[in-house]
Amino acid sequence: MRGVARAAFASSVASDVRARWIHASRRRDTVVASSSRFDALLRDAVRTASARGVDALARASEAHAVDFVRAFACVRCECEAVEDGVVDALARAMVRAERAGRGRVAEARDARAGRDAVCWCAKFGRGDVVRMLARESSGVGASCSGESAVMAACVGASRALTPTQLSKASGSSVSRAWTWADDADVVARTRERYCETLRAVLEVRSSEINRRSANGWTPLAFASRHADVLGVDFLEILLDAPGVDVDLADARGMTALMHAASADSARACELLRRAGADPRARDARGFTAAMHAAFRNPSNVALLAALAADDECVD
Repeated sequence: MRGVARAAFASSVASDVRARWIHASRRRDTVVASSSRFDALLRDAVRTASARGVDALARASEAHAVDFVRAFACVRCECEAVEDGVVDALARAMVRAERAGRGRVAEARDARAGRDAVCWCAKFGRGDVVRMLARESSGVGASCSGESAVMAACVGASRALTPTQLSKASGSSVSRAWTWADDADVVARTRERYCETLRAVLEVRSSEINRRSANGWTPLAFASRHADVLGVDFLEILLDAPGVDVDLADARGMTALMHAASADSARACELLRRAGADPRARDARGFTAAMHAAFRNPSNVALLAALAADDECVD
């Protein structure tokens, strides 16, 4: 029944938008109203997970690339519940608009969130679409002025994984996409999907590896702080990226090692130390990573040992 409803919606969308855009082309005073109607129809198509509806709108209208990037904000993103078909359809529509001379994918921004298509796809864990946009459109490798795509992949992964962590703690499912018994498998698949997305984003926008977000976080610092949710795979990918600055501090002067220590993650601290992180670095308050670890969990001997400076180690 749901498939029939989507097909009917797509058909009605196509007829409605064709009529309205033809009418708009004949009467200038209806252009604004027609454009508003297009936005409403596109939002409805995305919210009802109708990829056919998005395709119908793209083919029946003369919308610009920026008209479609705004619709990404309407995509529901709960781990594996992301409507992949809708994300694909929006990305294809943007490429089609660019080829028709109606704006460039690389320049289309969501005015409210400041994200472009690559950032949105990174947030949704769609590394395959990121690579498709890099192949089919021009200039998407240039970093946008809004949110970093590398950071979007990290934040998207943490949000997608959080419901599964909560369901384990509560003993019940908090998402409509799976049951509690399936959580471990869902966690593994979701982590792998976002790891692949992070690799794709770094292929396309390697220059964003050290870029701070609006609130001062670096991708490495964020992944270190959320290592318990993201796992250390994210850290390994970021640490292998060319040009990564392992000791780059955030807005509060905290390095990735300090964040890993605050998160009580001995494994993350070991990886960062092997990558050359400085355990003697101090934040804006004068605290070292070991001080953060001792404050959070003074009984974690393995963590404190991982943070010991070389000249403090005893044979």
